Amino acid sequence: MVAVAVAVLLVSSISAYAVTTNYRKGDTSQSCDTYQCIPRLKAETVVKALEERGHTCSTDYNHQTCKLRIGAFYFEATLQVAAGLITRINLRVYREQSAPLTPGSVAYIKWFAALPYRDDPVLTGQIEEWVDQQIEATEDTKATIGDYEYVLANPETYNVTVEIKGKY
Repeated sequence: MVAVAVAVLLVSSISAYAVTTNYRKGDTSQSCDTYQCIPRLKAETVVKALEERGHTCSTDYNHQTCKLRIGAFYFEATLQVAAGLITRINLRVYREQSAPLTPGSVAYIKWFAALPYRDDPVLTGQIEEWVDQQIEATEDTKATIGDYEYVLANPETYNVTVEIKGKY
């Protein structure tokens, strides 16, 4: 009887995961101009959230760049924008004298990495786990997750970079 209950639970969990993942796969990017954009996430919404948390932001043609300095850390996020939506995210976390990444700086990277899948808790968790693994491995890496290409570079140096872009 217990084995049957465990089997039913396992099957229902897998089914729920598959439904969530399949639903999001077809709904994680949209065409905007000649780019693939994160749907329903306006660049101005992200910029406003960053400004409310102390970032200084500026606009240059189709890029919006937000910067923040906290102690030994300097954060810079550049959003490439088309039709008001985000097509690419470039993130830099600079640290003085190779100071170790703090939990706050890793959380910052994870927040941006999860933006394309912010409505999918399963994929968000997997992305956050991927970020942790790549930072711990201290190696450059590239991964395709759903409709996006993720590149994490230099986790062992003073200048960690993350790039997220839609597959064209």
